[in-house]
This record gives sequence, C-alpha cells and structure tokens, in this order.
Amino acid sequence: MNINVPYMNDIYVSVGYPRRNVERNTNLHRYKVEIFCTIIDMQLQELNSRFNDVNTELLLCVACLSPIDAFSSFDKRKLLRLVEFYPIEFSSIEIDLLDNQLKSYIIDMTSHQGFLNLSGLTDLATRMAIGLRKLKSLIEKKDQLQKDLMESGVVQVMFHVSAGTAENSDFAAFRACEEALGVDPHPPPLVGGIDGGTLPKPECTEPTMVVLHRGSAEA
Repeated sequence: MNINVPYMNDIYVSVGYPRRNVERNTNLHRYKVEIFCTIIDMQLQELNSRFNDVNTELLLCVACLSPIDAFSSFDKRKLLRLVEFYPIEFSSIEIDLLDNQLKSYIIDMTSHQGFLNLSGLTDLATRMAIGLRKLKSLIEKKDQLQKDLMESGVVQVMFHVSAGTAENSDFAAFRACEEALGVDPHPPPLVGGIDGGTLPKPECTEPTMVVLHRGSAEA
C-alpha cells in the first residue's frame, strides 16, 4: 500500500471545499497546529474535567518515584508534599525522619544495578516486591536458626551478680552455676563443723553474665 507523504513546506490543498475562500497554510501548520495541537487541547480539557487540582497534584507527586532515566524525576520536596495527603498514615515523628530516609532512598536506588534499567513504576513495584520476599525468607531462616539453637540444648543463664574482689566474683559465679545445675544451695556442714550455708554472700556492685552449655553441665 502506497502512502502519499506530502512535503510539509508546501501549501495545504483542502479537499471537498472551495479553494477560493480557504486560508492558505502549509502542510506543517495544517497537521501540527490545526489537527495535532487541537486534539491535545481536547484531551486536556477532558482530563481537567475528570481530575481536580488535588488529584492532579497527587499524580505529579507520585510521578517523582519513576525509575526512568536513573530516577531523573525524583523530587524530595514533592514526595514530602505527598505525605501531607495521608495525615492518618504518618505520625509527626515519621514525617521528621522522612527527609533523611528519602536521601538514603535515592542514594541506594541509584547505586544499585538492579534498579537502573527499570521502565516505569510497575517495574519498580515488582522489583521491590521481589526484594521484600527475599528479605522475608532471610528473616524466616534466621528465626528457624534461633529455634534450632534453642532445641539443640544451648542454655543461657543470666544473673545480675557482682563482686568487689576477684575472690567474691569467682564465688558469685560458682553459686550461680550451682543454682543453674540444681545443686542444693544448703549443703551439709563442712569438715570442722563449719556450716556451708553460713558463708557470707558477696556484695553486688556490677552485673555479671554466666552462660552455661548443656554439654558442660553433663561433663
């Protein structure tokens, strides 16, 4: 099929109208101004009738998240303005922190190769959803690891005991171990008639952590 492409600088010749009263314009003026620009104006008028000023501003703010051309449309000021449309969703503290968070966001996005070749907000949302699923998987693996460690018999006993001297510190740790292992805290009288239960308790001044493993208890 052959299409006749007119020269844009030639005079436009109307079809079906008397040429005597027709304004003489070039083909470029006819197709660009009288047709193309007129249709664009009609579309804008229809869009303006459907979207008020608030909706229009909202769309312009959301467009700042576009990843096209390495996030060239990013505008922190407009995104901060976007938050104002959702006062219930953001507390005053979160709004104060958002400025620095947006700075970190654009640095991370522009420095990560996986986000540099995206073609729109849909691709960005898809890529971020994939990242969230991977993060969730890592968290679940971490939780399972912690559960396995607890089930393997690792016992951690924490006592806030202290000692002013090295002797008192060792004594306090020894007593903590006894209690953790279920040793009777009131032993029978020692040789020479000294009652083990009458030994002085160390004065607590600093916290000490005692960590026991099941293997050491059985040893």
